Amino acid sequence: FSRDGQMLLTGGIDGRVKVWDLVKTVDPQSTVRVGPYFVDAMPIPNSRLIATAESLNTDRPLRPSKPMAWLWDVDSQQFVRSFAGHDDWLTSIDVSSSGKSIASGSNDRTICVWNLESAELLIRLAGHNGAVRDVAYLDEDRKLVSCSDDSTVRLWNLTNGKPLQVWNLPGETPIRALAIPASELVAIGTAEGRVHVRRWSDGADLGSHQTVAPTKCLAASPCGKHLILGNGSFELELLSVEEMRHGNPSLLKTMSGHTDVLSGVAFSADGERIVSVGGDHCVKVWETETGQEVLRLVHDQILSNSVVGFDGTGESIVVASNSMLCSWNLRSGISEHVTATEASNRNQQVLDWHQAELRIAQGEAHSFATCHHLEKLLCSDPGNSDWLIRHARSEAGMGEYSVALDKFALFCANKPDLATFYFCGLLALQEGKTELYQEACKKSLTHFSEKCSLSEINSIAWTCALTAEAGVDLE
Repeated sequence: FSRDGQMLLTGGIDGRVKVWDLVKTVDPQSTVRVGPYFVDAMPIPNSRLIATAESLNTDRPLRPSKPMAWLWDVDSQQFVRSFAGHDDWLTSIDVSSSGKSIASGSNDRTICVWNLESAELLIRLAGHNGAVRDVAYLDEDRKLVSCSDDSTVRLWNLTNGKPLQVWNLPGETPIRALAIPASELVAIGTAEGRVHVRRWSDGADLGSHQTVAPTKCLAASPCGKHLILGNGSFELELLSVEEMRHGNPSLLKTMSGHTDVLSGVAFSADGERIVSVGGDHCVKVWETETGQEVLRLVHDQILSNSVVGFDGTGESIVVASNSMLCSWNLRSGISEHVTATEASNRNQQVLDWHQAELRIAQGEAHSFATCHHLEKLLCSDPGNSDWLIRHARSEAGMGEYSVALDKFALFCANKPDLATFYFCGLLALQEGKTELYQEACKKSLTHFSEKCSLSEINSIAWTCALTAEAGVDLE
């Protein structure tokens, strides 16, 4: 291996020395770009079909008036059918073991279950008092378990739609993820970083594990012996379910290598491999037994909210990232050498893509997506005042006033603007930073007193008069 771990040299009896690139910067074999922002994706067993959950209501072609679940053919890059029934963004999706139905959770606090073939809404489950964050089938698809921001886990009877059990976890912490390690068990990951294992038949808490940071994603091995979780410290933790059930330390391995928050993990069908994805644009494949990284796929459009898994055939990795669904075939052995010119062209393509997605996100008033794309664009051109001010406004739109204030202050330093000074002052007041507020008001009056209309000066003066700390003469 090279010192940086990115190349491998091998020598064989064929008289050749070969140099292998272990970091594959490759385009996926299949890419589907559509309108919605995907938040979850699940393979349909023994097929090349993927069920996805849509997080954004859009007005683009083929988009409905309400968020939907979608069924996609990865090979043809076409959608097969849609599933309507939710009134707000979807958060999660699961496919039954038989492949005959799908279930989705939503911010509208409900779960919908559909027939996969006919897209008929079979049942709607209501009872949570917060957004439903994850759903999973149980008991040969006769039951379903869900978790929510309301700090509860609910077990449902899919025959009549009635809740069988409601589990309230200690601490009233939001619950982020579920996994089914065995037919009788449910694993629960919380925002505080604790993983619980419960027996669903009676709700008994069999054991728990405290992670070093909040649980971001969770998956169970097909054999039911292991759990894999992604924590907020960019690490994977492999846990023993059996040790956890007996109250013993359950951490088997910690796998490091990602450099940003993990958002998706999954086991292969044979349980021998683990795949992970994070905000560092990397998909990584690991050996379960050794914890060693065996493959790394790098793609600039893999974003921080991506989810990942193996497809229904087990031959491909599928990633859903924002408005892109893509697939890599693990058996094709594809590698690619990227020249400097090709790298430059690819970077420009990425920037063009971010600008196109930015226009869509702004048109749909999607502040989170707007901020994400502007952050990426600002990395390439930090001095772009237009992107900077739009980023600040988007942060303020999400209530991130402190971040917005920093952006507005930077903009004011580079390009004085009355409206920006005015908004900067209001944000400073919102954050209780009276000195910065006073400075913004004084600068506004000093800089624009000879250039502005009387009504604009009056607007500034009235703002200054709202607090005595401003120290500005009303006249």
